[in-house]
Amino acid sequence: EYTFVLDTGSRDIWFVVSRNPLSNWHDTKIKSSFRYGDGSYGVDGTIGEADFRLGSKVIKNQAFLAATKNTIGSTSELGIDGLIGLEFDLSSSSRIGRAMKQQFGAKTKRGRTLLENIFRQNTSLPNFIAIDLGRTDDYEDTEGGTLTVGEYSSGVKPEYVEAIQSPSLKALPQYPKGSQRWTVLVDSISVDGVDVELKSMFNSTPEGKVVALLDTGAPRSTMLTPIWDGIYALVQGAEKVKASDVGLRGWHAPCMTTANVVVTIAGQTFPVHPLDLTEVQSVSGSTDTSNYTACTSAFRDSTAERWGGVYEMILGADFLRNVYAVFDFGDFAEDGTLTDPYMKLVSQTVPAHAASQVEVIRGATLRALAPEKLPQAASSNSTTGSKKHSPSAATFPDTHSLVGMVSEDTASVKTYIVAGLVLLGANVLIGMAVLCLGIAIYKARVKGGAGVRDRGSYLHVRTKDEA
Repeated sequence: EYTFVLDTGSRDIWFVVSRNPLSNWHDTKIKSSFRYGDGSYGVDGTIGEADFRLGSKVIKNQAFLAATKNTIGSTSELGIDGLIGLEFDLSSSSRIGRAMKQQFGAKTKRGRTLLENIFRQNTSLPNFIAIDLGRTDDYEDTEGGTLTVGEYSSGVKPEYVEAIQSPSLKALPQYPKGSQRWTVLVDSISVDGVDVELKSMFNSTPEGKVVALLDTGAPRSTMLTPIWDGIYALVQGAEKVKASDVGLRGWHAPCMTTANVVVTIAGQTFPVHPLDLTEVQSVSGSTDTSNYTACTSAFRDSTAERWGGVYEMILGADFLRNVYAVFDFGDFAEDGTLTDPYMKLVSQTVPAHAASQVEVIRGATLRALAPEKLPQAASSNSTTGSKKHSPSAATFPDTHSLVGMVSEDTASVKTYIVAGLVLLGANVLIGMAVLCLGIAIYKARVKGGAGVRDRGSYLHVRTKDEA
C-alpha cells in the first residue's frame, strides 16, 4: 500500500523506488528529474514503465519517473511515496513525454500521461475526472473525498451529480483558450457583498477580471498581494500585522469571523466557507499564562513571477472543497484530436448554514486552546481592516506571507511538505485501486522560545520549470 499525491497542477508520475522496491517494471535508463521551489530540491531517477490499475481500468506499461533520489523535505516522514499528475495530457507539456519522444521518435506512444492512456484506451469513456474533497471534523483541513475517472462517485449527494449533468449548468471555459492548464477567468470576488478590486496584469484580460488556476495540488489558495490585501481588508476586525514577537506577520482575523467570501466565475457564484478563511495558531510563550491563540489568513499571497506570469491566483483545495468539481478534457474527434476542455463546478456551501457552523465547530476548537489574542495585542505595528478599506500592495511594503516566511526561514522552521492531495491506494504501480483522498498536514515552528502550531497548512510544492 502506497501513498500518492494527486495534483491537477502537474502531468507526470513519480515514485520513490529507492524506498519502495518494485518488481515487474522496466527501467528505460533514461535519466530525468523534477525540481521544485527554487530548484534546490526535488526527485531524480530514470524513466520506468509498469502496469497500473485504476479501479477496473488497467494501463499497460505506464511511464513514470522511478526516483532513486528524493530531496523534498520530510516526505518520507509523512509517508509520501510519489505523485500523480492530473493536469492536461498534452505530450508537449510532459517532461516524461518529451524525453520518450526524444529517445524513441516523435510518433511513439510511450510516455503518455496516465489520463491520456486511460481515455485513449477507451474512447467511449467520458474524458473527465470528478473530485469531491472532504473535510476534517473541525473543518480546518481536507480529509477524505473521492476521485473518479469517466464517471460520478456514488458517494456524492445525488443532487450535486444531477446539477453537474444538467444541460442548464454552464461550463466554465478554459481561459485563455488553448491554455495547457485548468485556468479560468474570475469575474469578481466579494466579501459580505463588497467587491474586491481586481486588476489583471495581462492586457488581453477583460477589465476587472483575473486569471485563476484551479489546483487540487495547492492546499491553500494563493493570489497576487493586492487581491489578498483586498479580501482580508474587507473582513470585519481583520488586521495586517507587520511585526510580531513570534513571527506571525500577515493578516490576522477574529477566529469566529463569519465573513461571506464569494468567488464568481463565468457568472456563477461560489461561496467560501468562513472556516476556510483563517487558520488557528496555538502560540506557546515562556509561561503557561503567556500562551495564546491567534487566527491568521488561510489564503496566501505571492508574486506573478513565481508562477511564470501565466495566472494571477490559485484556487486551491481550500476553495475546491466548497464545490463538486469536474475537469473535462474534451471529446475525441474523428481525427483523434480533442475538443475544447472545460470545467464544471457545483457549489456545496450555503452561506447561512456555513455561518451557523462557525460558532459550533470553531467554538469547540477554541475551547480546547489558550485564550484568543487579537493582532493589536500581539503587536502594536498593525493596520486594521474594515468594510471601507481596500489597500494596494504598496500599503504594506515590508510584509510577507506566512508561506514566504516559512520557505525563507529554513533554519528555524521544520516543515513537512505535501504537494497536494494524498491518494491512499493498494498495490500502486502494479495495481492501483482508488480508495479515498486524505491529507497529512503538519507544520511546526520553534523560534526564540515561542512555539507556533500551524493547524492545517502545508506548502504547495510546485515545479520550478513547470512547462
